[in-house]
Amino acid sequence: MRCLTSGSVAAVALALTAAAARAEVVKPDDAEPEKKAPAKTEEPKRAETAPGSVDEPDFKAKVVGTQKAGTPQKETPTADVQPEEKATPVEAKEELSEALAKAISKERSGKPPKEMVPVYRAVVAAEGQSAAAHYRLGLALARNEEAAAGLAELERAVALQPANPKYLCDAGLVALQAGALDKALPACQKAAAAAPTNARCQSALGDCLLAAGRIVPAADAYRRAVQLAPENPVYIHNLGVAHIRVGAYKQAVEVLNEAIRLRPECAAFYCSRGLAQMSMGKGKEAIRDYTAALALERNNAYAHFLLASAYSDPNDPTYTSAAEAVEHAERAARLTEFKNAQYLMGFARALRVARKYEMAVEIAKKAIVLEPRDEFRKELSEFERLRNEGLK
Repeated sequence: MRCLTSGSVAAVALALTAAAARAEVVKPDDAEPEKKAPAKTEEPKRAETAPGSVDEPDFKAKVVGTQKAGTPQKETPTADVQPEEKATPVEAKEELSEALAKAISKERSGKPPKEMVPVYRAVVAAEGQSAAAHYRLGLALARNEEAAAGLAELERAVALQPANPKYLCDAGLVALQAGALDKALPACQKAAAAAPTNARCQSALGDCLLAAGRIVPAADAYRRAVQLAPENPVYIHNLGVAHIRVGAYKQAVEVLNEAIRLRPECAAFYCSRGLAQMSMGKGKEAIRDYTAALALERNNAYAHFLLASAYSDPNDPTYTSAAEAVEHAERAARLTEFKNAQYLMGFARALRVARKYEMAVEIAKKAIVLEPRDEFRKELSEFERLRNEGLK
């Protein structure tokens, strides 16, 4: 894709999905010849809109797996994605006491969330009716990986200022992190409606809709975010992820090319483009993207998992490599302390390619303990069959 000016990025993103938008669906690549299904992988990961206004320090977006409506957010590998500092802020007047202003200044100086939580708690204790104090405490708790407690504080801020789109947006995002999609979606819907020209609010709504499996409206929300902030690669990337989710792989690659052009140092973007390539049967290109991701982040568990999947695809032996598959699959499992069921199953599949069926059975059983999925049990039965045939 050619380099685009800031004024034309949004136009390109819209053009890439124009036909789908007219039909109110994002259509898959029907013109493409049918491809064999690639090896099973996790769903593509969106770059989550970070909680917290953009003028505050150290707000990072994490690449997380999408969840179906009503299911808790599961632990997933993350790759930090720095949000754009020039993203459109949510306009909302706040009255800050001297104590709260000092606390915010201290946080901006680089104090970690763990140290800021008690500082903001003290302010809240003295100013119980301050929506701004509850808001800052909620964000500090969320950044300290206390999403449920953070959500409670953000909900108090919203109760005190129910029309504040910034509070609504961040309450929704933290609810999404906490696995409370039933709270996240309505909050982000209200924020997006209250601030229709705010890119963060539109992107946050897209995050919630994608998590709910509502791909078409999610793509629409991301498209609006791209129009409002055409140089923000996170919003462009998420639009690409929405295309992947409905099988519009060509469009996804074109959109992801632009995200990578804007932020070539982001490993997560290469992983997403690799998934789109793999889904079109372009194993060589996919492997190149996964390798590029690892060159940027050698301990990126998700990239190791995807690369292992490419090297152990039973439907396309072109790039099969038992040694490479086992090496990368085991690395992904180790990096997540053997607690990610998807990565454990990826490890088991790699062991199957290496004909180490006994180990494949053991690893698959561990994955099923973590996530008792029917598809995992089916694969386990196949591993057991292969093991038993080898013992005859």
